[in-house]
Amino acid sequence: MNRIPGYSFPIILFIFVSSSVFAQTNARPPVTDDNLYWNHYHRIDKPQELNLKRFCIRDQKGSIDFFLKGSISHFPQFTNDSTNPDKIKDLRKCLFPIDLNGDGLPDMIFSGIRAGGSNLTQIYINHKDSFELVFEDYQYISSMTLKDGHLSELTVCDPGSSGSWLYTIRHYRVNSGNMPLVFISGKQTADFLYSEKPLAINLAGKQGSSESDSSILRASASEINEPYNPDLGFSGNQIAVYNQKFRMTVIGNKEAKGEEPWCYIEVIPDIKPARSLFHETDEYPTFVRGWVKFRDIKLNP
Repeated sequence: MNRIPGYSFPIILFIFVSSSVFAQTNARPPVTDDNLYWNHYHRIDKPQELNLKRFCIRDQKGSIDFFLKGSISHFPQFTNDSTNPDKIKDLRKCLFPIDLNGDGLPDMIFSGIRAGGSNLTQIYINHKDSFELVFEDYQYISSMTLKDGHLSELTVCDPGSSGSWLYTIRHYRVNSGNMPLVFISGKQTADFLYSEKPLAINLAGKQGSSESDSSILRASASEINEPYNPDLGFSGNQIAVYNQKFRMTVIGNKEAKGEEPWCYIEVIPDIKPARSLFHETDEYPTFVRGWVKFRDIKLNP
């Protein structure tokens, strides 16, 4: 899982689906006349950022004032320029007072730019006289569930920085029964952002496996094997190559009259690809997604 280097939180527990890791490459897919087919279809949508104001308490100003009295030193990216008072106004826009553990005290979520430039999500728990940082992850919250006033689920989306080509989604279960929030890392998925969007979902949720021990995951529902890109080490619309059989779940599919049917699948990470464009997924088992021919998979009864 992508976390901020230098921070370690013992209350964040990890449930590993597998110990497998993914091959990676840092090469960036170039935009050239050779691969303009990526512009010919609807791409995977970037997950929307959750509107946290929907969950905020009424007295937001007073709660933010109280939080900043003891915690402003956590945000040097807003305070290291004393000649620009507007920086504090910008910081206030990134703070969301929400009761997350049902104790009646407003906790605080920070969602904004961290020192260094990328976006960051942090969660602080209110202990009446102080705030404790209990969670942080790159980028932004895309969904959040509160049950009976307790945070129970959290989803963080990492669309990457400028030049990245992955959308990574990280799911957390949250145990707040005894007031302290315990974040349990669950499923992590990754989409190649240049992937064709699956418009049909009649096979969604079907589980199965690959038919052979030699499979290619593609960015679109078509077999394109040219040109070869020596920087990426892939041809055409290939995004991952497997030399072993894998288990998978269908996310969507594509069927057109007179054309071969395809499925957009999610590969279960107990098998790692021999080669892959899914970089930054080697720290945590990740369900990678892509297109395969329907005849190359076998669905469970």
